[in-house]
Amino acid sequence: MHPAHLTYLIRHPLNSLDYLFAQLDKLQSEARQSLLFEVNGYIMRPTYPDASFDYKFFKAHCHEIVASGAVEQCILTFFIVSYTLQTWLALDDKTSVDDKLANLAEEIPKLRKAFEEVKPKNSTEQWLMENHYSSPQRVGVAPEDRTLANMLLEINQKIIINNLPQRVEDHYGLYVYFCKTVVEQLLLENYLPDQDM
Repeated sequence: MHPAHLTYLIRHPLNSLDYLFAQLDKLQSEARQSLLFEVNGYIMRPTYPDASFDYKFFKAHCHEIVASGAVEQCILTFFIVSYTLQTWLALDDKTSVDDKLANLAEEIPKLRKAFEEVKPKNSTEQWLMENHYSSPQRVGVAPEDRTLANMLLEINQKIIINNLPQRVEDHYGLYVYFCKTVVEQLLLENYLPDQDM
């Protein structure tokens, strides 16, 4: 756990929404998009069913929530920051990569069984499968092994399992970036809720 994250949880600082967004505005756009995507779903979903994330809408909606009196801005700010920290801490747990890889390996027989029940439903899926098996590195694959299940398992292996350590490392980098760029600054604000009155 990053020291700023721990301090934030212990001190439970009171922060204004404007100050939070001033810090979030400093984040690189792509990083901000990734970091806030999950919490955006909780705040925006009731009003905006679209699964995409638009930072300007998110920001405006948070201000609308506070202006409506539904929740004090310190509470909303703490929720946004805490939820983001917890989400990214869970995603980047370097200590559990081996456990995650072992769990994924244990899931392969279950995935195989589920995938074997899936047959290409349309010409697009059939084309994807044919295209997948026509690549030079798969020329030696026996025709009976050219199944949708095997293709999906291979993709699962390459995308999920083989890339897990790098994904964890990337997630950890975003988590640290959020802690340094946003959380450390939030610990400096001396906001008092009654100063808005």
